[in-house]
Amino acid sequence: MKIKKIIGLILIITIFINIYNQAYAVHFYDSMDTIFEAPVERLADLEIVSGVAPKTFNVDKNVTRAEFAKMITEATLTKEQREDYLIDDAELQKYSDLDKEEWYYNYVVIAVNRGLMVGFEDGTFRPNDSVTYEQIAKMVLKALGHTYIKENDPKGWQVKYIDKMYELQLFKNTNFSNEKNPANRGNCAIIIWNMLREETWYKVEENDVTGFNYISTKKTLFEQRFEDHVLIKNSTIYSFYEKNDYIYVSTSDGNYRLYDQSEKIKFTQVGGVSDLVLKRVLFPDLTEAYEVVGISTDIGYSLKAGVVKDLVNEGYDKDKIIGAKKDTDYAYLMIKKDVRDQEQIRSLSIDTSKIDTIVAENVK
Repeated sequence: MKIKKIIGLILIITIFINIYNQAYAVHFYDSMDTIFEAPVERLADLEIVSGVAPKTFNVDKNVTRAEFAKMITEATLTKEQREDYLIDDAELQKYSDLDKEEWYYNYVVIAVNRGLMVGFEDGTFRPNDSVTYEQIAKMVLKALGHTYIKENDPKGWQVKYIDKMYELQLFKNTNFSNEKNPANRGNCAIIIWNMLREETWYKVEENDVTGFNYISTKKTLFEQRFEDHVLIKNSTIYSFYEKNDYIYVSTSDGNYRLYDQSEKIKFTQVGGVSDLVLKRVLFPDLTEAYEVVGISTDIGYSLKAGVVKDLVNEGYDKDKIIGAKKDTDYAYLMIKKDVRDQEQIRSLSIDTSKIDTIVAENVK
């Protein structure tokens, strides 16, 4: 009997590890539980960023000018749209330090031809120099259509760009101290995500009095770049639930039927406000469904696992353990570190009550 119990416990742990690894299919372990986790994971799922090594994003590594040219291109243009900017590279001939054989060359061609980047007065482009936050500000705002900003402030060309970035909250959630500093990969991911959430602008006919007028497209850059996706900004995620053999996510923006593939099931914040990104997919019967993209998380959470009654005895609120149906269920939940009760608001989006049955079948 003791052997069976030990085997059962081992199987529970094994199943838990497998489900956790499968469900929480993060791209990068080094950004988990930080301010960078959610944007980095979303951008990785959208194939805008990649790691420096398997499961490693290296949020503190500085980004070069060439690398940011790639990031902003991947974030703002489809592959088809990029072709329009690759027809002519004459503008790059003035720079003595650009190599056509380097990986970055086409990205720099696109960025220069779009008017997002320029070189330096000494005839160099310096692709391998670290990009600064003030340089990023100019590129991001121009990519959003704010091409009217003047570089005529006596305090420096960057002043009006920086002011606009803070006005639009495009630096929100970053943690740098000086706009002249080199930008790291973590903050670049946050800025790119903030940019995707922002509406784009376009120039209309010139007015004799005011010059060119600019108006909003009323669409976010995300909507224009990823037409097969849905971005729900600042959404409250109420719960995940099953109905007619389908899994749904209930949000303040409505209910969405999810395409239930085990490799796509992820942890997502329940009860708090966060961005939610969904990709439109089709069921085999050609009806529409959605897949969760990346992870909608806040910092400061950790995984907690155990039998429901034991979790309650430890002080966790049973009503917040979503998916558990009885005291003997083995449950998984995400809790805010060092906090119990009302802050315990995240859980795994699968029916964990079935795990007992799986274990029982394996120990017979």
